[in-house]
Amino acid sequence: MHVLIVDDDISLRDSLVRLAHKLGHTTAVAENAWDAFDHIEKTDFDAIITDVQMPDGNGIELLQILTRLQYTAPVYVHSSEAKFYFQREHIDLATHIPAVFGAHTSFTLKDAHIETNIAEFLTGIDTP
Repeated sequence: MHVLIVDDDISLRDSLVRLAHKLGHTTAVAENAWDAFDHIEKTDFDAIITDVQMPDGNGIELLQILTRLQYTAPVYVHSSEAKFYFQREHIDLATHIPAVFGAHTSFTLKDAHIETNIAEFLTGIDTP
């Protein structure tokens, strides 16, 4: 599988790249939604892992881009906060993300189990 990892936290991003490689996947990295969009225009990904809170293009904006493009690859969204202030309102990420962006999109809070959760997400994806 080819996985796009989108996170402005270099340490976490590098850790997720190592995890994906350990699971036998190839990766590309981006530090925000706009950087991710540049990758998506050029390459098809089997899965996307993204943070929500990033400067210069957040994860909600990335999900909006993916929706407009009718991108159907599974997306794993993580955040250190359960709520996010977006377009002048606080949204509850756990309910908003799957409801608005569909069943192929999942959300979880960053915690000590993030690598285990992402490994389960990646191993649970069926690829042709």
